[in-house]
Amino acid sequence: PATGLAFAPQFEQAGLTGAATLAITAATFGIVCGGIIGGPVGTYLIKRLSLHSKSNIAVKELKHELEASSNVVSIDIEKEDSNLVISIIVAAVAMGLGSVVSYYFESKGWTLPAYIGAMLVASLFRNVDDFTKRIKIDQQAMELLGTIALNIFLVVALMDLKLWELLHLAGPLAAILLAQAFVVALFSLTISYWIMGKDYESAVMASGFIGFVLGTTANAVANMRTLVSKYGAAPRAFLIVPMVGAFFIDFANSIIITGFLNWLK
Repeated sequence: PATGLAFAPQFEQAGLTGAATLAITAATFGIVCGGIIGGPVGTYLIKRLSLHSKSNIAVKELKHELEASSNVVSIDIEKEDSNLVISIIVAAVAMGLGSVVSYYFESKGWTLPAYIGAMLVASLFRNVDDFTKRIKIDQQAMELLGTIALNIFLVVALMDLKLWELLHLAGPLAAILLAQAFVVALFSLTISYWIMGKDYESAVMASGFIGFVLGTTANAVANMRTLVSKYGAAPRAFLIVPMVGAFFIDFANSIIITGFLNWLK
């Protein structure tokens, strides 16, 4: 939803009325379908081809670990440099410097959503911190901050939706979305599964692929967690899918969507 809404102003400037409404409708449909289709596709591949996990971790042990994993963020309110404060500062600096980068792209005539500059700077910060350990970015605190910011952004955006603008597009939009869901499921069952190795982990990745292509990275992880809790661990899948679904796909979306937008103007 956030990516679609971020690009909506560019499409509306290009003449597409109700772009934000179209984006949020398509995204909502994708999230629902990503959760409904992903699990059954992965299960079908595993059962149909008699696939098994190569990991030594027992299913019961893995299921217990997944259920016991904590999503609680611990914050020391007595410290001025707590992990949450550092995360807020890093995010604020990334947004500030990112606006300069976005302005530079705009001055060159490139049509890009406003968040691209901040995403590039944030990526640089994260890689520098991984190498030097100087910034001390806390993953859980940053995810909490991102979740809060995303929820606020979506609420503000949803308040301005005009659903009646989609009445004349209901039929074509439904046909496009259903066709997309079918093509993505077929691609996952064939090309994605074959390219990723034609083994148990590639079946789990196929399920995750449907989750983040139609929906979000959260859909992908939920689909894969459901499969591994029943059929066994798939460590390679949990390394590749979140990395692609949460990071590389944003850059790919920006390049592809912006390229087509500029080409079709």
